[in-house]
Amino acid sequence: MNKLEEYLSQSKYAEHRNVTKGYIGRLVKEGRLHLIKGKLNIEMSDAELDNKSNDDKAPNYWREKALHEKAKRELAELDLKLKHDQLVEVDQVGDQLDKIFFAHNSCPLLSWSFVNRHSAYLFEVS
Repeated sequence: MNKLEEYLSQSKYAEHRNVTKGYIGRLVKEGRLHLIKGKLNIEMSDAELDNKSNDDKAPNYWREKALHEKAKRELAELDLKLKHDQLVEVDQVGDQLDKIFFAHNSCPLLSWSFVNRHSAYLFEVS
């Protein structure tokens, strides 16, 4: 199979599999089949559809890869927010809570309602 025949449009791939275009479209939308520059890789798509397991607990390469990529993306976003001082580390929150509890114990006039109203300011990151 030459390079041009490795990728098919959804309608051509539906003909290749002898199914409806709507069925292929639904599989793309569900994330079971993946478009690359608007086309389906025949070998990759055939391998996914030939996987007879409908058990959600069975490992699925593309689903696992998508979850892995999502986790990496979320971790990178958290790292970026931390670098731009948009996140507060757990240790900093603990230190602030220690200060609040110490202030509350040493000053009985400081009520929990005051702490609750002003806690957003205590933990606000500029």
